[in-house]
Amino acid sequence: MDTSGSDLSSRGYGAVLWEPDDRTVHDARITRFMHWLAARGHEFAGYDELWHWSVTQPGQFWASLWDYFEVLGERGPGPALLGGVMPDVRWFDGATLNYARNALRTAWTDPDRTAIVFDSERARAGRLSYGQLAGEVARVARGLRSLGVRRGDRVAALLPNVPEAVIGLLAAASLGAIWSSCSPDFGARSVIDRFAQIEPKVLIACDGYGYGGKEFPRAGLVQDVAAALPGLGAVVLVSVLARGDDRVSPGGRPPGIPLGRDVVSGCSGAVPRPAARILRAPGAVPPLSLSQNGQRIPRPAWCPR
Repeated sequence: MDTSGSDLSSRGYGAVLWEPDDRTVHDARITRFMHWLAARGHEFAGYDELWHWSVTQPGQFWASLWDYFEVLGERGPGPALLGGVMPDVRWFDGATLNYARNALRTAWTDPDRTAIVFDSERARAGRLSYGQLAGEVARVARGLRSLGVRRGDRVAALLPNVPEAVIGLLAAASLGAIWSSCSPDFGARSVIDRFAQIEPKVLIACDGYGYGGKEFPRAGLVQDVAAALPGLGAVVLVSVLARGDDRVSPGGRPPGIPLGRDVVSGCSGAVPRPAARILRAPGAVPPLSLSQNGQRIPRPAWCPR
């Protein structure tokens, strides 16, 4: 295949696919952010100047984002950034906040607003409002707490892109626990290499997944992974393939591992405003744990509004 510049140009590579009109630029969140900065003494002629400031003065930039998005938490007395070169830096040293509290704040201001839209090949589709999502998170958090999950513990998930994965993440984060996940299409060795590093207390796993019109049961994978995690206290099974009475039975759990109560499956019906107990954790404690090439990589919290 000819990958010369002329050939790529003839195929449309490098062409501008879309440009915002003036109205879109005017209404953009980043435009409102620039107006907000200008009112506080930071004026920029355009995006390029804003970007340059963000990379040359990262401490000021990230401090402004905390204030602009009104992050829920305590910033602490120190600067937003200590140190100069990654990875020997500390962000918001002394701050305490909780990712779940920030992610779910809309549940208390606009509970009927849509938080999640989901669909699948198995005709499982729908929406979750912020109010419903917060209710599910509170319910799952209570279940995880009953399984012994506390601040600093790890909760691992072997789940596809389903609402239960989001709910589990937020529930774990609300307790101050650390969440790590893998796709169920991974092989057992890859999953074990990742999860064994963090020694999870609870594993949330699915019975399988669907793709391309086919079903891929993963009960064997779950058993292999659970057997290789000696510190595991419970396995919570999410029924993705099974329906109704066909859900995975306690007899299908990995040997020697207690089956956690059904604290994840559900995601339906209106829910009352939850009485969730959300623990604020030091800003240096990440709610997420990623693995790459056999190394644990902490990921800083991103607090959306």
